[in-house]
Amino acid sequence: MAEVAAEDEMDEVVLKALENPQYQWRTVPGVAKEVNLDPGKVLEVIANNRDKVVRSSVPSTSGEILYTTREHHRQHAPIFAKILGALKNRID
Repeated sequence: MAEVAAEDEMDEVVLKALENPQYQWRTVPGVAKEVNLDPGKVLEVIANNRDKVVRSSVPSTSGEILYTTREHHRQHAPIFAKILGALKNRID
């Protein structure tokens, strides 16, 4: 039971970091540093919350994969990015 609570808490802090208003998109190392978790744990949370997390089709300037939550993207993405995302979802 305590393990489930710890996993829920880990999910909560990682998802909150992905929604940090200072960023539109986040890298795994950036989130890991903010929440003081191993990057592998951050990736695990992202994988377990695929219904809440989206991956950018464009990497960071350093080539890293970028993530945010669906809700954060909905609230902060420019309109053309939302339209393009909708089209990609229908084409893929």
